Amino acid sequence: MPDEPIAYLSRSQASEYLRSRGIACATSTLSKMVTVGGGPPVHHFGRTPLYLRQDLDLWIEKRMRSKWLIHSDCG
Repeated sequence: MPDEPIAYLSRSQASEYLRSRGIACATSTLSKMVTVGGGPPVHHFGRTPLYLRQDLDLWIEKRMRSKWLIHSDCG
């Protein structure tokens, strides 16, 4: 069975996807994170930013894990 094609999300779709996962992240915030850093990995097709679901999920996990590690060190 052939692999499923990679589905890229637009910035607005990525924002919606993050919201569906309980993470409030506006499209403007994703845009700013491309410039200042700290956001999920972004790919470009010309000038169009595109996101992968798996990258968004990993980004959420990394942020959740890093906050947990910071709080666990306070104990």
